[in-house]
Amino acid sequence: MNFKRLGAISVFALILLILITWLVTSSDRPAATFQGYTNTDSRGITQPFRLARFTITNRSELYLSCSQGALEIEIDGKRVRNTNRCGLQYDPIIEPRKAIVVTMATPENATRWQSEFLLKEVTFGLPTTKRSKLLLRLRQLGATWQHGYSLRSQFVDNEASMLARTNSLYPPNR
Repeated sequence: MNFKRLGAISVFALILLILITWLVTSSDRPAATFQGYTNTDSRGITQPFRLARFTITNRSELYLSCSQGALEIEIDGKRVRNTNRCGLQYDPIIEPRKAIVVTMATPENATRWQSEFLLKEVTFGLPTTKRSKLLLRLRQLGATWQHGYSLRSQFVDNEASMLARTNSLYPPNR
């Protein structure tokens, strides 16, 4: 009888472990995609400097906030990590299965660069999906973790030739 009880507990523990792993490591990760260069910001205002345009796609069932992370900048073959813009908040919330367009000033004198975007789960007090209800219940039971993502864009060449490779409609503003 003790072996049956031990077997049932083991199976329950294994199912719980698989469920928690599924909750924490979802395959619905967000994505950052470089769209090209422009001189018009996300509000439609023309700027006197060149901007890079990214699409941030939320593939999850969560509401996410998006802020600027560090820039990895390559100048004359040397990489520099720039954290001057860290924490700059973009659109307040990216809804589940939606995307936002982000424009940002390009780093000067860089031959190549990469942007990081920090995404965090936004909760409104009431769970809206089965997954968020289960996460809420697990938190009430004492489970703790921060649901968020750190996205890195691909490296972007700071050259006019980049436009031909990305099929961008946005001419560089030099």
